[in-house]
Amino acid sequence: MQENEKLYELRKEHIELKQELRPNLDMQSENLLALNELKRNEGQYWGEGLTFLGIILISSIFVYRAYYKQRKLGQMQRNFMMSVTHELKTPLAGIILNMQTMMRRQVDDSTQQKLVGSSETEARRLSDLCNNILIATQIEDGESFLTDESCELGFTLKTVIEEYQERSAREIELELPDEKIQLDGSSDLWKLVFSNLIGNADKYSPPEHPIKVALKNNGKKWVASVADKGIGISDADKKKIFQKFYRVGNENTRNTKGTGIGLYLVKKLVRAFNYDIRVKNNVPHGSIFEVLI
Repeated sequence: MQENEKLYELRKEHIELKQELRPNLDMQSENLLALNELKRNEGQYWGEGLTFLGIILISSIFVYRAYYKQRKLGQMQRNFMMSVTHELKTPLAGIILNMQTMMRRQVDDSTQQKLVGSSETEARRLSDLCNNILIATQIEDGESFLTDESCELGFTLKTVIEEYQERSAREIELELPDEKIQLDGSSDLWKLVFSNLIGNADKYSPPEHPIKVALKNNGKKWVASVADKGIGISDADKKKIFQKFYRVGNENTRNTKGTGIGLYLVKKLVRAFNYDIRVKNNVPHGSIFEVLI
């Protein structure tokens, strides 16, 4: 801008000098041209300046969003490590304590059965956690777990509930139609889907309320639902709960168990077979997860 003004001053002096040398010469047009050039250059400088400023601001926004996203992901990963550590230590500590009790003391058959049963329950928890982490890793690595296998949904739901109730006192109600519904995908993968949904309902609802699992036709599609009467999920969290590592609250203050990858796996597996999943409120309280087939 200053250079442009200096250039204008020099040109103005040149015009004045010509005017002095040739008094009869009309220099008004040259003065007007010089002034117009000054304004044009100023407009060009302002335009370039505003363009660069806009580019800098837009770039800053992208950099900040990337930084914020990376920072948020890092916090979720730290929460995941804390929760996984807790999830691993708790069942291992229970198994070790049960084994030490049976080794160091003479226990009756009834007590021994309880200790073995408790150890088996904790071992299954470890197995479920390992399966979740293994499949999550396969998904992240882009490995294909899709096959030509299929399974019958009603039988799969029965199996999941029976296995779950072997290690939990939670009451689970099951409602199935007479019709047999075939699903794309192996039974093991769908058992993982519904065991995660049932486990999630178990964690976030009072123990005195049963979990209701149902398979119904809504007129367009078959809907496999898992309903609880728990604390419910806010509208804001409904948009986030299927994200990897996401859990409601902070890991330091959260009391419920979990790693933040269960619902992430559920959605990835359901979508992989071209089905859909949604969550809605259970009136008057609680949540309903629906797999649409």
